[in-house]
Amino acid sequence: MDYQLKPATSENEQQFYDLMRENCAEVGMGYDDFHEGYQLEVSCGQALLFYHGGKPVGAAILSSNDETRASGLSDIYIVQSQRGAGHGKNLVSSCESLAAHFGKKSMFLICELDRISFYKELGYQEDKQDGKHYFLKKSLSP
Repeated sequence: MDYQLKPATSENEQQFYDLMRENCAEVGMGYDDFHEGYQLEVSCGQALLFYHGGKPVGAAILSSNDETRASGLSDIYIVQSQRGAGHGKNLVSSCESLAAHFGKKSMFLICELDRISFYKELGYQEDKQDGKHYFLKKSLSP
């Protein structure tokens, strides 16, 4: 499969924002709430675009904590028409590989109940629960 994980930059930022707009619409969050004050590169993370066959099929935000040597994965999104083809698994795996490359020992993410089985299939374990959100973690191999 022809996959690429690229940082969102000024050259491709519109693709990232378009994907996040779709994501916000699906989950019922106002895009303006997401977009206001958001920057592609923030002190705690990097916006990433995920390509298959040269076309953007997903996006995520990868954050880092140097003190704990952990990374966080958030705002994971695969274009609805592209779901079920393994892109989500490849996106998460690519983010894990990137984090491990930079010396991170674990990955954390937050998900809702309807997505927990997906992440458990990828080796994530429940860390704790807060209302409708589940905090999951996974050890990364170097």
